[in-house]
Amino acid sequence: PQCQEVTVRNAEAELDLQGTLMLPGRRGPFPAVVMIPGTGPNQRDGSGHPGFKPFEDYAAHLVRSGIGSLRMDSRGVGGSGGSPWPASTMLDKASDVRAGLAFLRTQPWVNPAQVGLIGHSEGTWVAARIAALDSSVAFVVMLGGGGLPMDRLLRLQTERMLTAEGIPPMTQSKVLALVEELLEITKQELDDVRAAEKIRAAWKR
Repeated sequence: PQCQEVTVRNAEAELDLQGTLMLPGRRGPFPAVVMIPGTGPNQRDGSGHPGFKPFEDYAAHLVRSGIGSLRMDSRGVGGSGGSPWPASTMLDKASDVRAGLAFLRTQPWVNPAQVGLIGHSEGTWVAARIAALDSSVAFVVMLGGGGLPMDRLLRLQTERMLTAEGIPPMTQSKVLALVEELLEITKQELDDVRAAEKIRAAWKR
């Protein structure tokens, strides 16, 4: 296979993202995917635990099946520019992924009509949003995505994490009340700047 370090320019955000492009060794054109990680400051291989690099493994499997891939460092991680999570948002991630799609479609050994997305966790929501707005996305693969509306999922996730950490019930109630307040702010406040101010104020109380 061909494996090369690449720079993807996100003209919309005026920043460069560093990544790895992997293509099958024989002559194309090939289908290809942009990989989208979950929440947090992710390195291109998706390494969240020592010795575990799922996106690198996915890329190796895909290339053996005749499918190319692009995986990129998140903003502010590795060689990528921009502000890292949590300063960057899901919309920022979507912007970066669209830049990755545009990059893949210009590669001479990639079939531009067969470029799709693979998203993990939060990346599944990003993939679905992009595909809903861009009919040229050929396919979407969702790994570990949420099967509930986001507000319900965040409540459930927070509750189970607190229980798993052994947090006392009284403290859990306070944290869950804060989560409800933050969710309500995001629903009611349509101005992003004012919403961020209200969220920071609630968090500091």
